[in-house]
Amino acid sequence: MNLKKYLATLMLLYFCGSSIYAQVKDKLVTISFKNIPLSEAMARIEKESGYTFFYDATQVNSNQKVSLNVSNSSIAEAVKTMLKHTGIQFEITNTQIALIGKKTKKTTGKPIVVRGTVLDENNTAGVLDCFMDHDISFDAVIGVSAGALFGVNLMSKQRGRVIRYNKRFNSDKNYMGIRPLLREKNIVSTKYAYDTVPRELDPFDDEEYKKSDIPFYAVVTNIRTGKPEYVQIKSVFDQMDVLRASGSMPVVSKPVKLGHEWYLDGAVTDSIPYEHMLDMGYDRVVVVLTKPADYIKKPMPRLFTSVYKKRFPRFYEAFSNRHIMYNYQLEHLKELEKQGIAKVLRPSEHIKISKIEKDPNKLESLYQLGLRDAKRLLADKQGMEKQ
Repeated sequence: MNLKKYLATLMLLYFCGSSIYAQVKDKLVTISFKNIPLSEAMARIEKESGYTFFYDATQVNSNQKVSLNVSNSSIAEAVKTMLKHTGIQFEITNTQIALIGKKTKKTTGKPIVVRGTVLDENNTAGVLDCFMDHDISFDAVIGVSAGALFGVNLMSKQRGRVIRYNKRFNSDKNYMGIRPLLREKNIVSTKYAYDTVPRELDPFDDEEYKKSDIPFYAVVTNIRTGKPEYVQIKSVFDQMDVLRASGSMPVVSKPVKLGHEWYLDGAVTDSIPYEHMLDMGYDRVVVVLTKPADYIKKPMPRLFTSVYKKRFPRFYEAFSNRHIMYNYQLEHLKELEKQGIAKVLRPSEHIKISKIEKDPNKLESLYQLGLRDAKRLLADKQGMEKQ
């Protein structure tokens, strides 16, 4: 069975509050600048208005020069004026401004977006294994957080590897938990989890991965800009730090240096990266969520977000508001379902487990749930083929 028409998205779930939106949604801005880079212009507007910009760096040239001179203007009018003659469009949702660059020619194939956390990664693993069992192929894959770490196994064709090593190593004190947090300031050990396990104890097949003609992208968050970035992974071993950055949970992980910048969990700024794939030209998506249909993300406690307030204010803002983004994405996906653009797979039941679950029986239960739900989706073959 070939479901190349689908972009499966395994998501990350994140938090924040509508009170901020209520405070800034009607705010008028007075701001003036001339011939400055778009990146600098966005930063000024963000500081003045309380809104946050999001954009795909592959489609929006943030170095192009823009000008603006408005007084007591709505944020929509200000942005519209600034972007005049740039060819860039925009959409405003709550306190978020999405810039939309010129899209490339429509891609006929479809990608898969992979989402997972330490909490519910095994539901994701069950779904991926079901896809492999039924020989389902995709035209691209995008993963965020643990979804990036586990999604690569789809291209290496290593069915069962994720649930196998999670059941084996999650209870290992050197792999995950207080010990690596105290030793390395990482809740998941850098050396053990990202080197020893994939290279020696449960080898990842990087050679098979590199043979795949399916591009895989990982989402990371630049803690200086507070923006998501999308990196194509051509070799898992050569780019392990990118995957590590994508899965590095704030507060309990040190930022990961990539080039001259520092990064953390991609889910902070793009929890469910389906829009990125649509912007790349893929016209339909299959979204695999890790929470039931009635799930609503709550704000992250200020005790955690305030860690980044002084040194990384833009990351702090994104981290504080991520529940707004995530809950918006959930609602937007419902609309895309109605339009036939998205096929959304949600867990059919809630299995309560801890953030760093070590009980192999609970991990297996979550994995089996993912398998069952994916099989039900595939059983609706006729409905999927209409997408």
